[in-house]
Amino acid sequence: CRLTRNFFVKSVGWHVDFDGDTPRFLKEVQQQGLTEEQAEEVLKEVLDQKAWREAEPQKAAERRESICAQYTRLHPGLWEFSESIFHPDF
Repeated sequence: CRLTRNFFVKSVGWHVDFDGDTPRFLKEVQQQGLTEEQAEEVLKEVLDQKAWREAEPQKAAERRESICAQYTRLHPGLWEFSESIFHPDF
């Protein structure tokens, strides 16, 4: 799932999974040789990425609505069917 898997933590160069169990996550990260403070920083990075991933679908929908409202076709005639574009023998 995009909300629980494959978070890249730049500060340590790791890809991690996070299922929401903070105490277990911190314990597992510390077992990899990080201090408690470093583990907290890793958790912060993961939570920031998760929040971004959760918000992205709504932001994408807002961008789509904005584009639909503001976009005007450069050549509107291209989008209208016209028999004049066909060869006379067609």
